[in-house]
Amino acid sequence: MSSRLEKAQLTASEMAHVTTSQIFCIGSNFAKITYYTFDISFQRTSCKWMITKRYSEFYTLRIALKNLLKQETKRNIRCLKAYLPLKLVDEAITSTFPRKHFRKDNGAIIEERRVALESFVQSLVKVMYSFPPDFDKKENTLSNLHNLLKTFLSFPEEQLHLNNKRTLAILALEDVVVESSTNMVKNESIEMDCCSICLGGWNEEEYADMRIVKLPCNHAFHEECVMEWLHGSAECPLCRSEPIPNPQ
Repeated sequence: MSSRLEKAQLTASEMAHVTTSQIFCIGSNFAKITYYTFDISFQRTSCKWMITKRYSEFYTLRIALKNLLKQETKRNIRCLKAYLPLKLVDEAITSTFPRKHFRKDNGAIIEERRVALESFVQSLVKVMYSFPPDFDKKENTLSNLHNLLKTFLSFPEEQLHLNNKRTLAILALEDVVVESSTNMVKNESIEMDCCSICLGGWNEEEYADMRIVKLPCNHAFHEECVMEWLHGSAECPLCRSEPIPNPQ
C-alpha cells in the first residue's frame, strides 16, 4: 500500500506546471529589486495561482529548509529515508541554486535566477504532494515543513482538499482475484468481466499481467487504469461515490 501511494504521489506531483509569467524591477539602478512571478497549475484540475517573490525570499527559505533537515537528522539519522517529504526537500536544496551577487542585477543574473528559481518552485510543489495522509498535525518536523511551504507557496486549500481526497481514494483500494472458472470479478452483488475504464478483459493476453483492484463501492478496475483516473477525480468512475478507506 505504501509503495502504491508513494508512486501515486510522485506521479501526481509531476503534473504540476510552473512557469515564469513576469519579471519586474522596482527602484533606481543603484537600488534595484527584482521580483519573479511564477504561475502554478495542475493538469486535470482548474486550480491555478501565482506567487511573486524576490530572490532573497527564496534564499531565506532555502536556509530555513537546510536548518530544518539538519535538526531532524540529528534527532533521527534515518529520517530522510523514512519520510518522502524530507527526502524530496533534501534533493531540492542540494540542486543547483543561484548564488548571491553583491552587484546590481543585470540581464544575465536575472535569467540565471529565473531558470533556477522556477525549478526550485517545481521542487517545492512536489514536496507538498508527498506528505503522508496520517502525518501528525501537531508540532513536529513534517507539520512544520508543511506549514512553511504552504505559506511560502500560498498553496490553495482547494488543491490541498483535492489531494487529500485522492489520497484517501488510493488508500481505499483493495486487491481482488479473478475467478478462474468464470474469468469474472465478483464482489457481493456486482459481477464484472472487464475494466470499465480501458474495457480490457481481466484475462485477455494484453492485460493478463495487470493487477486488479476494487474501490469500497466494489467496482473493480485495472490498478494502472484507476490510478490514472484518480489523478483527476477522487470519485468512482462508475457510480461517482467518493471512496472512504475501510477502518484498520
